[in-house]
Amino acid sequence: MIWSYIKYIAVIAVVLMLSCTGRENKPHTDEKIPQAVLSNKEVVHNWLSSIQQSGIPPYYGGAYVENEILYIWTTSNSYTVQEDIWQRCKTKNGIIIKPYANSMAMLVGMMKTLDSLIVADNHPEIKYYGHTLDERNNRIIIKLGDVSNENISQFKKHILDSPYFKYEKGQEAILF
Repeated sequence: MIWSYIKYIAVIAVVLMLSCTGRENKPHTDEKIPQAVLSNKEVVHNWLSSIQQSGIPPYYGGAYVENEILYIWTTSNSYTVQEDIWQRCKTKNGIIIKPYANSMAMLVGMMKTLDSLIVADNHPEIKYYGHTLDERNNRIIIKLGDVSNENISQFKKHILDSPYFKYEKGQEAILF
């Protein structure tokens, strides 16, 4: 009977030891990140200043402000990314990190590809009027004179197709 209890205790001890292994022992750097409540303008200013000083981080997918909160799209929601954003903004408060697959670099690269394809392949029948980056929704808006399914299919066939495109009605620019 005693051996049963000893075996039972030994199994519990092994399970406890195994459950505690493999965990990352990250130093808590939260004390380096200020918890000050900054105004939305200060948070945005800190973020933009950090981009000017250090460049656009590789995880960055875009940002927007809504209801006094800075939303930042990222390609990863790792603690390292969160910590970098908090350091750049100089606070944790007033920021929501939204993970998404697209980085800003990928979207800008796609826009450059789109620019070169538009110049190389002239298709006036498609009535293409431009494109713009939609940081709020992390995609590219394609402006077309005709947003029918047939015209969008022609754009996809002759120019470029991407799940990151959204098609909207556009107008031809008037140049003076």
